[in-house]
Amino acid sequence: MVALILALNVVLDPIITSTNVLCNGVLAIIFERVWLFISNSKDNEHSPAPTLTIEYPYTREEAEARSAKK
Repeated sequence: MVALILALNVVLDPIITSTNVLCNGVLAIIFERVWLFISNSKDNEHSPAPTLTIEYPYTREEAEARSAKK
């Protein structure tokens, strides 16, 4: 019985931990979007909430050229 409990712990612990980390990140993004929506709607009633975008420092071609040099 102890071996079964230990085996379940070894198998399930990484899955539960990774799910927890992933959900924490998603929850932070949701809260940020809600906060931006609320704070933006107080400033201007008709403006939509800003979208979160990722800006890359260089284009895909530049990234491929950099990786080819290495």
